[in-house]
Amino acid sequence: MKATVMTVIDEDDLQKCEGANEEALRAMLLTTALSLFLGFWSSLFLADHYLRTRNFKKYLDFAERTGLLITPFQVRWYSSHFQSWMSFVSCLRVPRVQRFVSAWFTVGAASAIVSFVGMIIFLTHSLVTEIGRWWAAAVYDPDLQGITTSSPSSEDTGLLPVVPGVNVPWEHMPLFLLSLIIAGVFHELGHALAAINENVGVNGFGVFLLAIYPGAFTEIESESLGRATLLRKLRIYCGGVWHNIVLTLFALTIFYSLPIVLSPAYMTNKGVVVTSLSPDSGLAGPAGLSDGHVVYGINHCKVHNEDDWYNCLTEMRRSNFGYCVSKKDVAAQRAQKVANVYGELQCCDDNLNATQSHLCFYYKNETFVKAEFEYSCLPARYVTDHYVCNSSLPCRARTTCIYPALFNSTKLFRFFIANSSRHVLFIGHLSEVTHLVSVNGYVPRSSLFPTWLPVVLELFCKYLITFSLALALLNAVPCHSLDGQFILAVIVDGLCHRKWDRRKQLVYNLIMYYGTFLLVANVVVGLIKFMRPYVTS
Repeated sequence: MKATVMTVIDEDDLQKCEGANEEALRAMLLTTALSLFLGFWSSLFLADHYLRTRNFKKYLDFAERTGLLITPFQVRWYSSHFQSWMSFVSCLRVPRVQRFVSAWFTVGAASAIVSFVGMIIFLTHSLVTEIGRWWAAAVYDPDLQGITTSSPSSEDTGLLPVVPGVNVPWEHMPLFLLSLIIAGVFHELGHALAAINENVGVNGFGVFLLAIYPGAFTEIESESLGRATLLRKLRIYCGGVWHNIVLTLFALTIFYSLPIVLSPAYMTNKGVVVTSLSPDSGLAGPAGLSDGHVVYGINHCKVHNEDDWYNCLTEMRRSNFGYCVSKKDVAAQRAQKVANVYGELQCCDDNLNATQSHLCFYYKNETFVKAEFEYSCLPARYVTDHYVCNSSLPCRARTTCIYPALFNSTKLFRFFIANSSRHVLFIGHLSEVTHLVSVNGYVPRSSLFPTWLPVVLELFCKYLITFSLALALLNAVPCHSLDGQFILAVIVDGLCHRKWDRRKQLVYNLIMYYGTFLLVANVVVGLIKFMRPYVTS
């Protein structure tokens, strides 16, 4: 007897509701971030203005002592006491050390010049590519009324803004700010150390917070800097870029050395440990995954590390696997009535022995010539204990290949948990596992070692690599107010003959305006790409 299928829920309506909820949540996150940003800066500026106008002596003394200055969307601290520390550093110089430091910053100058040229090429290519993509879309798409979203892969290229609370989680803010401060201070120390090595005075050092981005600056004596040779100037101007490059390489080394550094406390290639699980996930709960669980397999796929975890999930998206179950057991639980609920076929309503762990499975009815299917209600845990099968992996005799009756893009997951005889079963969307479950490949050797420590160290290294490299490359651009402006002046002055003063200034202006245009244009393109989802929604 053939099973009857009844449709209960319209899946398209469900997907539309989910899409509307995602757009509303995205807009709410942006609104919340802007509200917090404006509230913080307004309160800080008003408090500073009130204390200064009321001549609050303790606050005025503190501001004068620390060089505190608060303006709209900026806080700045400046100290000339930095000079005494630099004098101490200069006393440590000996001829051999001085030669080494000079060679160090000479290599830095060469690296900065390479970055200088490379960034001009990169920004030009990025801008031309983006304009070409938009132009092609506007011209050749007959249904296009304007510039629309390009392919997903293109959205991640170029210069994109980093906004806490939007594309950076709030819980990452301590690492976010710490890495920015370290990268900024290290950059300015490069300028200061290079200046002292070249006998150029340093007046002071300061740090600032501009909007949400911290930074630092070094004030160098202009007179002694003007008397320095071109090579010495180049070493000083390139010192910041060079130190950020070195910091990036150092952070990269630490990042790739973490498995060795943490090996006394953590194992690798022994599975992945669950570090966090969203309470909104269906996997949360007593019968689901929990923090600290070590997963060493998903269905038939072995998991040794994070790459295996994502590869197994990708394989589940691409392939459909069933299980080889005894024909006798399948026939005994054959369903007579099937209902389609949310795209999931349910055939266990008429089965008096069915529990919540039972699931509807389908299989090919071999008695028919055509590919007609039958349905059976079986315990999911019992079925997933069997060997997997598909069209290329047939079952043995007296068994048949049955598949979970899930047609709404959901999957049946079985997570194999280390040191546990009861594995976790889950029916849901693949995106729910990839987005709501966080794992890492560092398995603690003991419960004394926290699962979050390797995650924090890896994340900090990634932020430090990203921001330090970005600070190095952006400062190498020949743009107003960046190191590239002064690097360009030295290069043009050194390459052009003194008789060519007019041409020298013309070459300098052309390159400077072009570099400034490139950087501003790429930033604008990045802002458009960043804001487009919020505007179009």
